[in-house]
Amino acid sequence: MRTTIFTLLVVLLSMQARAQDIPNGNFASWENRSIPTEFGGGTYARPTGGWDCLNSLAPGSCEKVEGRTAGSTAALLTTKKFTVNMGDGDETMYTSILMLGDFLTAFTEGEPTNGIPFKGQPTKFTFWYKYNPVSGDKGRVYINLWQGDRHNSTAKWRTTATFTEAVREWRKVEIDLTQSDDHGNLLNFTPTSLYIEATSSLTGMSNYTQDNDFSNVTQEGSQLFITDLAFDYASAENVYTVCGSSAIFGSGPEGWGWDTADTSNDMTPIGGNNYQLVKNNVALDAGTTYEYKVVQNHSWDVNWGIGGQDGKNFTFTVTKSDIYNVTFTFNLESGICTADPVSASTPYPISQVPNGNFAEWEERNLPTEMGGGSYTSPSGYWDTFNILVPGCVTKAEGRTAGSTAALLESKTVDMSVAGMSGEVFTTSLLVTDNFLSKMSGKDYEQGVPCKSIPARYLTFWYKYQPVGDDVAQVFIQFNEDLVIKKNVTRTVKFRKQITEAATDWTYGYIDLSVDENGNMSSNRGWDIEAFYIDITSSVSGMSSSTEGSGASAPGSKLWITELQFANEVTGIYRVLSDQTAAQGPIFNLNGQRVADGYKGIIIKNGKKVVVK
Repeated sequence: MRTTIFTLLVVLLSMQARAQDIPNGNFASWENRSIPTEFGGGTYARPTGGWDCLNSLAPGSCEKVEGRTAGSTAALLTTKKFTVNMGDGDETMYTSILMLGDFLTAFTEGEPTNGIPFKGQPTKFTFWYKYNPVSGDKGRVYINLWQGDRHNSTAKWRTTATFTEAVREWRKVEIDLTQSDDHGNLLNFTPTSLYIEATSSLTGMSNYTQDNDFSNVTQEGSQLFITDLAFDYASAENVYTVCGSSAIFGSGPEGWGWDTADTSNDMTPIGGNNYQLVKNNVALDAGTTYEYKVVQNHSWDVNWGIGGQDGKNFTFTVTKSDIYNVTFTFNLESGICTADPVSASTPYPISQVPNGNFAEWEERNLPTEMGGGSYTSPSGYWDTFNILVPGCVTKAEGRTAGSTAALLESKTVDMSVAGMSGEVFTTSLLVTDNFLSKMSGKDYEQGVPCKSIPARYLTFWYKYQPVGDDVAQVFIQFNEDLVIKKNVTRTVKFRKQITEAATDWTYGYIDLSVDENGNMSSNRGWDIEAFYIDITSSVSGMSSSTEGSGASAPGSKLWITELQFANEVTGIYRVLSDQTAAQGPIFNLNGQRVADGYKGIIIKNGKKVVVK
């Protein structure tokens, strides 16, 4: 059975967290859930993505219907009559409920499980609705964000939108999360949980659907249509500024940098809650640690570093003293800001892959619901399979003294722990992705924001030590969307499979002008929003991008470094600086050193030569 990395992580980690979206907020995806035999058996329908509804007790109280536009979807809540025994005798009720959580735990644990794991600090909650009440009924949508345990939370923000009048046409509701809630609380913290509940009739079914003045008369048949639940994360007035080491950001009024008020360091929105700042012609010294953070609205009150808000300073280094153009890219949902220094004196127009030399690494904490602990990964947009198999991707020495590389070592993953008996994979993964933040089901964020294919080639240096007939692979894909839409987002794919051992550093590249299907990538007819890179020391079935015919073997090792985009395949000039034309070694177009007498196109002293 082929199992993508997304399915694997959903099953194994059971997470529902993704900051920028409310999972399945348009209610497009539904499933049939089994009811335990002790509660009567059978099944009921509910939306996926962490949602549950009262169909377990009142069938038909929550249904999938057409949304605001042709082909879109919504949830229809219809107040139904039902009888329930909660231990004190039968009680007849009229209501409907759609919520984030698990309603069946009301029978197994005494109360529903309210909420899903969540991380982010949204500024606005929006949704669309229609309402058709019977005889003056009232409907409601309730939202609660909190930090810590629900029953003993350290901070919370909660409010309601109550509907008292019929609304026949779709109407949008916007709730400002930057203002005080119904209890005077401010959302000045990063929540760990999110709960949303909607109902077509206020009743006593839960603490959040009660009518405070008890004047509502619940009526069977009242209907609430709801769809397109979403969060916004930055209001128009918010400004994001990078501040830090004076060598990059200026000395500031105190003479030592870290000036939050310097508007020349303000970032520019580039779409998808991403912001960017480019500092040109900056003199950087090899081995020096440069530090920086991102602040909101020129104040330390809200700031981001490693690990999120109020985290440690972001850092980066360069391996060569030079003049650089440094691009800082900040993603508001993840709270990560990467620094991409590109030499301003490079002889070719090259745009670096973020942290493409894998110099910067970090520890990432696992949520307690996943067992806690931490794992290591290159910083920036990169993630590793260390999340499941510790040590399959590690930091190693690069091509030259003091430089760095990533070492991928194939390890075995026994999938029986995820209920997949007999499923064993041998692989390692290094990807521009975020395994911890994309567990939202159907849609997920993948890759690095970009607006075009940056250059003709993706180039890199590697060594490979396969076991048996194993095969390594470097894969790159350009996506139409940063947030992938299953069966909708268009992609263009390229890959290089490494089939032979390479004991010395070898220059590799992928031609990005023609995709793996032989089509000219420039003829795609759509705009690019992101690129995604996937590297493995053993092709396998772990994800669609790493599938292949290799005999995946534990112990296969791939060293890789200096990933970058280039318009010329001339990376070999770097190792020829001290060679003369008469004495210099020669290489083929794969960057492998060849003997004198080699026929074909060779690279000698940084130039292409045809030898017949």
